[in-house]
Amino acid sequence: MQADSATFDAFAMKVRADLDSVLLSYEISDKATMRTLLSTKADLQELAGDYQGALETVKAIRGMEDKPAARLTSACLPSQN
Repeated sequence: MQADSATFDAFAMKVRADLDSVLLSYEISDKATMRTLLSTKADLQELAGDYQGALETVKAIRGMEDKPAARLTSACLPSQN
């Protein structure tokens, strides 16, 4: 399935708004669920070209990891070339 940029961008903005609403409106105590939501947020930020925001979100994800190895590999982003 493919969509033109305008259609996809509108969809991604709606998903991002819904995701931000969930993150602001609910107390999510399950770390795995929170990491999943934040990972989706980082993906959307990267797709929108908000690399600085994505890096901040990755830092938040890594801060939630209990194991050192997981901290180093959580939410790895591709290079920004």
